[in-house]
Amino acid sequence: MPATRKPMRYGHTEGHTEVCFDDSGSFIVTCGSDGDVRIWEDLDDDDPKFINVGEKAYSCALKNGKLVTAVSNNTIQVHTFPEGVPDGILTRFTTNANHVVFSGDGTKIAAGSSDFLVKIVDVMDSSQQKTFRGHDAPVLSLSFDPKDIFLASASCDGSVRVWQISDQTCAVSWPLLQKCNDVINAKSICRLAWQPKSGKLLAIPVEKSVKLYRRETWSHQFDLSDNFISQTLNIVTWSPCGRYLAAGSINGLIIVWNVETKDCMERVKHEKGYAICGLAWHPACGQICYTDAEGNLGLLENVCDPSGKTSSSKVKSSMVDISMLKTGSNLLKEEEEDDQEGGIHNLPLVTSQRPFYDGPMPTPQQKPFQSGSTPLHLTHRFMVWNSIGIIRCYNDEQDNAIDVEFHDTSIHHATHLSNTLNYTIADLSHEAILLACESTDELASKLHCLHFSSWDSSKEWMIDMPQNEDIEAICVGQGWTAAATSALLLRLFTIGGVQKEIFSLAGPVVSMAGHGEQLFIVYHRGTGFDGDQCLGVQLLELGKKKKQILHGDPLPLSRKSYLTWIGFSAEGTPCYVDSEGIVRMLNRGLGNTWTPICNTREHCKGKSDHYWVVGIHENPQQLRWVIKRSLKLTLF
Repeated sequence: MPATRKPMRYGHTEGHTEVCFDDSGSFIVTCGSDGDVRIWEDLDDDDPKFINVGEKAYSCALKNGKLVTAVSNNTIQVHTFPEGVPDGILTRFTTNANHVVFSGDGTKIAAGSSDFLVKIVDVMDSSQQKTFRGHDAPVLSLSFDPKDIFLASASCDGSVRVWQISDQTCAVSWPLLQKCNDVINAKSICRLAWQPKSGKLLAIPVEKSVKLYRRETWSHQFDLSDNFISQTLNIVTWSPCGRYLAAGSINGLIIVWNVETKDCMERVKHEKGYAICGLAWHPACGQICYTDAEGNLGLLENVCDPSGKTSSSKVKSSMVDISMLKTGSNLLKEEEEDDQEGGIHNLPLVTSQRPFYDGPMPTPQQKPFQSGSTPLHLTHRFMVWNSIGIIRCYNDEQDNAIDVEFHDTSIHHATHLSNTLNYTIADLSHEAILLACESTDELASKLHCLHFSSWDSSKEWMIDMPQNEDIEAICVGQGWTAAATSALLLRLFTIGGVQKEIFSLAGPVVSMAGHGEQLFIVYHRGTGFDGDQCLGVQLLELGKKKKQILHGDPLPLSRKSYLTWIGFSAEGTPCYVDSEGIVRMLNRGLGNTWTPICNTREHCKGKSDHYWVVGIHENPQQLRWVIKRSLKLTLF
């Protein structure tokens, strides 16, 4: 049965797009020049979840619940999947990263940039990096071999290189591509790919054919071509079994070969002839998803499935495509010998597999955040927006600075500060501005306070944290400041800079807030499951008679949500908001329980609306929030 093509649909704005499936094949994930990553349940999903990662997203990769993107601010970012919670920046380049891929085991990523560099970064510990130098022009694409021994890279300098990862040396280099000075001028983005499982063959799209090279001997084996190919091939991708290879051209042709016989199995032409720039094979069945240079998304079904039994609906991760289980030629027999354990060829001929573990799955812990702040990857961002004022950070080619504005200018005049230490965390009160930065190879993590209500000349102080201890959350109260660190410690300082208390936290901090003599701390008290976070809360009074009001009690959240804001009402009652838009307030009169007081989602006019709380008043009952850059005041 020939492949069937579903009608294409709008995915992103015009420009380069990429596509991949999640590990189970349950979701289609795309990114584009609009800066969004979209998560589709299927091609007919009219309301996909989206994550804005920056101004432009050049590439995305997904594995083991981690979504990695190459973004226009020269960073490689990571988000949890499918929650979309920011999980930090893995690495930075001096210019745009053009391609990012996961290693076979999902523990590392490789990224190639227009500054000619290739980096391999450990996903769990981004300080573990390897840099590969040798290309003389921007890097176009990358691919790990399945055994994570070699990394292949293509570049605008016309070469395709294979790197030995362990010692960072170039094993071989082939002059295959047309030279150019930038990615935008490249005739092809040359998305190359290793054969799955065995990794015996490396497929490279070159002009109107695909060249296949054998690993270890690095000899050219054969070419795959077809008379219908009239323009340069842009991208290749293998079927999960490694028997079939699909390629997309710059004029919209998608062609599929049987690698054993070298026969062309499918030819599908784009409706309007736009360049194919994203191509992904479903991990468990005969479906190929693709994107074009106009931002459109399409799907091919029943690809290389002579029985025609491939379902057009979403296929469960336990299904195995029967076409993947055929016995084959001598080349594939060699692969089976090399990969006798865990290979798909050794699976019994059944259409479903029982997973080893079928219980609740642990939820990735959300990262620490500062209430009222916007994501770190933005070049212009809010470090804090609260009832006192606004702290903005600018980090671009022209300026690296911090601006502080007060809602009531009688408190203090607006302030402009340089940001040479790359402060990323801030808090603001009637008394002081508090800033913190991460440690670097040369400098310790620092806490910096500008005390503008000081009666003497000691208006500014700075304290270095001990080695290997990073500040993760800060807050300012009346006469005191606090910093929670990666060492699971909370350090209390006077507003003048003297450390007066230090105590251990029961888990990694999530966020903190201060009001008068009250300190409100939220931390991870355990591991959540099935999308739920497991958070605990401490509430302390830091007056003359110090006491703890809440002793690590569980913090209730909506199902499958995470914390987005914590703070106090103007009258001093602790409050917080979760990602479902539910605002809760501490009810001291009912045994310190948490009472839902508002559902901001009920006030949303559209699904993309987001309410950003900046202040709460109990008398009169008012909730202040920011929505779509305008300040709204509403009653609840």
